[in-house]
Amino acid sequence: MMSNSVFPEIVTPFDRVEDQILGHVYQSFVRSVLRRCIARPSYEDILVERSQRVVYEDFLSSLPIVKKVQWERSSLHGAVLLICKYQSGAEKFFYEMMARWLLPGRRLKIHSFLYSQFRMPEFSDVLYACCELSFVVENEFDWDLITRSFPVLDAEVRIGVLSFYQATRILEMKGLSSSEKTALIQERISSLVQHHPESFDSDVFSQMQHFLVTSREEFKQVHEYEHMSRIVYVFYLFHRSLKLEAERSQEKRHVLLKLSKARLHLAFGVKKVLAVFIGLNFLKNYELFEERHLLKAIRGLLPNAKAIEGSWFVSQSYDGKTQASYLEVEKEDGSSFTLAETFRLRKYLARDLKNNVEKLMPALFMPRNEEEVMKYIITLSQELKYIRDIPQVIISFEEQTDMELTFTVIVLRLLPSDPVSLLDLHKRLHGRYKFIEDRVKIVGVLRKKYQKEATVFRLKLAKLLFTREDHSVDLLKARQEVVKELQRIIGEFRDYNGGMISKQNEMLLSLKHLVKQEGWQNELVLENFFHSIVPVEMRSLVPPPLLKTMFFMFVEMSEKKHAHQDFEYAIEESSSVLSVMIGFWNSACKYKILDLEKKLHLASSQKVAFVATHPEVSYVGYIFFGLTEEKKNIFISGVSEIQEEFCMVGKA
Repeated sequence: MMSNSVFPEIVTPFDRVEDQILGHVYQSFVRSVLRRCIARPSYEDILVERSQRVVYEDFLSSLPIVKKVQWERSSLHGAVLLICKYQSGAEKFFYEMMARWLLPGRRLKIHSFLYSQFRMPEFSDVLYACCELSFVVENEFDWDLITRSFPVLDAEVRIGVLSFYQATRILEMKGLSSSEKTALIQERISSLVQHHPESFDSDVFSQMQHFLVTSREEFKQVHEYEHMSRIVYVFYLFHRSLKLEAERSQEKRHVLLKLSKARLHLAFGVKKVLAVFIGLNFLKNYELFEERHLLKAIRGLLPNAKAIEGSWFVSQSYDGKTQASYLEVEKEDGSSFTLAETFRLRKYLARDLKNNVEKLMPALFMPRNEEEVMKYIITLSQELKYIRDIPQVIISFEEQTDMELTFTVIVLRLLPSDPVSLLDLHKRLHGRYKFIEDRVKIVGVLRKKYQKEATVFRLKLAKLLFTREDHSVDLLKARQEVVKELQRIIGEFRDYNGGMISKQNEMLLSLKHLVKQEGWQNELVLENFFHSIVPVEMRSLVPPPLLKTMFFMFVEMSEKKHAHQDFEYAIEESSSVLSVMIGFWNSACKYKILDLEKKLHLASSQKVAFVATHPEVSYVGYIFFGLTEEKKNIFISGVSEIQEEFCMVGKA
């Protein structure tokens, strides 16, 4: 037996307790583990030939040491020993690995588990740890299984006791239960609070509890504990940052974005997906941001993306003013996202999401004015003067619900010799929308022979078809669809109250075509630009190429990374047209610009204006026609003077 004098001094945490016997017990335990792990071939012989320090250095170089021992050659009792540098949680990892996987397919019958920390003060202050796990098996076959499985576990334990991260990765690869992952998540979050108090406080535990309660067991089973911990602390940091940003600028929409890779451990293998974290604040009551909104924005940038079922999580602040969201997406063909695709998401997704927050509105109901309907019938009847006159139509928006848009349509027509009601025509042609007939009435006779028929009915359209990216309802597009449906039913007709609208739609389509040729895809921005043009009648008169020029001036200025100057402008000039786009941060600039424009004394047909207001920046654009050189110079020099004035104010 090896004498205790051979060993250097061993110090354990129990040496300082009053019960000295306990200290001796743990010292003896440590020496016993060392004796069995480092006998090669005789510890005493090595000390005779070499100094203790050389032996100690050899000892250090061999750590961690994992050794399986059998009490007696014929015995079914054994033990596994571990010596390593101290690492928090190493003993738990060692116990789990041996208890669950040393005997393949069954849990090991453990008789005892001893653990102690110790130091060797003669050499250094390094803290070490040693463990002894004693077990029993039922037969020789089980012992043979253990002998064959031990080399693999030996290698994994050596890696795991050196790094807590590697230990948890190994346990996850072997399969942790949901409760075990929950314990690791709690340990991870506690560690963040302890080591990063400047970034995390006790509120993060509420965030953790919310996640653990709302996440399903299926989600916990396939996700790694480290990634689930990331969901908790990213949500917490998002809420914290959004609260600070909202306090600085309450009227601005703040959007935070984080992309991360995630691994799903499924029955058929590991699947890699893209995890999308979104944080945003709400500007008004009754705003909504759900999975469909985020997925729609993602698909706008990556059309082949689809959501992983059951991966959507939401966390709202107590006051409901901020929200953190999480969604996992993959490509429909199962391939990985490229660097270019993830870069595109990082660059544009936060911007596009600002337009994807839905504003909940109560359903509109506007009771129809029957007196007005009768007036329209009389007016349209008077328009039918000749037997070849086409039907006269008035289309009015009536009602919006959460599912449908309703339009009231009044049709005046001359009946043919074999008349068919509009309702029957709608059925014959398999009308695409719900047709509800209100009344059919003969209101006059032309040349004492041709009857004038008035038909009043409702068309109901699915609201979803006309919801824009920002979830507002495009009534102009819906009305245009009503026009197309009527053309299918009754053929050519006169849109009595939609001539200007029809012309504007033609101009907008022409503008979209020109802009798409330049590679622009965001129709929402283009539509908002077009409908901000004043006076309204100029939307149907200005040549689309001029509008395209002003639109791209606006896009270039709005996408520029500003140094927060108070005023900037861009000018496009030709012999007969002057296009100007101005961006400003100081609201007082607007009145200066309006005063300058009034000095030109132009007719309404000589100018087109565009106005857009954002939470921080406002834009004003002009297209001037037929300006003299003198007036051009007045406006250009005036804009330059305004810039100098407000830049000086900003510097002051």
